Amino acid sequence: MKKVFAQQSISAKQPNKLFEKIAPQIVRSLNRRSTCTLGISGGRFIPGLLKAIMPYAKKLRSTIYVVWIDERVRREKNANEAIPFLQQLAAAGVKIQWQPITAVSATAAKRQADKAIGRGGFDVIIASAGEDGHIASLFPNKTINTRANSYLIVRNAPKPPALRVTASPKLLSGAKVGFLFFVGDKKKAYHNFSDPTVTKIACPAKLFLLLPELYVCDCLK
Repeated sequence: MKKVFAQQSISAKQPNKLFEKIAPQIVRSLNRRSTCTLGISGGRFIPGLLKAIMPYAKKLRSTIYVVWIDERVRREKNANEAIPFLQQLAAAGVKIQWQPITAVSATAAKRQADKAIGRGGFDVIIASAGEDGHIASLFPNKTINTRANSYLIVRNAPKPPALRVTASPKLLSGAKVGFLFFVGDKKKAYHNFSDPTVTKIACPAKLFLLLPELYVCDCLK
């Protein structure tokens, strides 16, 4: 079946307003399936977005399984920022589970992440682009395995920590719906994402353009 691509842009001058605008669509996307695998990234925007989803807790009917699209190894975890808010959603009656990547070795972390995602892949991904246009721990102009439908070990990330695990390009681009955020000082990343002459290698966030349904959400300084 041919994919039908649909893209919508949502903008706001303040992050909280942006999160409030997009929260209903996130809830609708999660509810399309009785069981939904949700991939989320780290980042300061995640707590604010999860807060915005909280008023819709009673409308979330799907069983949601949260998996992080990347994680640091041997350092403070991306998951730590989100888990308190996931716990609040669970306390509000949302059928939600999560599997943080906690292993302290890269090989074990990859194995743990691959087990968490299973064979079904992501249904919905919520992620923020980095200042350089990276997504998850896929950084610009880095050699990466584009064929693997799994997590990858990253040993030379250009920002600390160097050692990470990340969903592969193929795994990310297999999602059904994406919510891609450009929040704060991300003008260069947003420009590169919007520029048709910039490649996915130079701006990995453009992998989201392969998704059949994409919401580009920006609140730029």
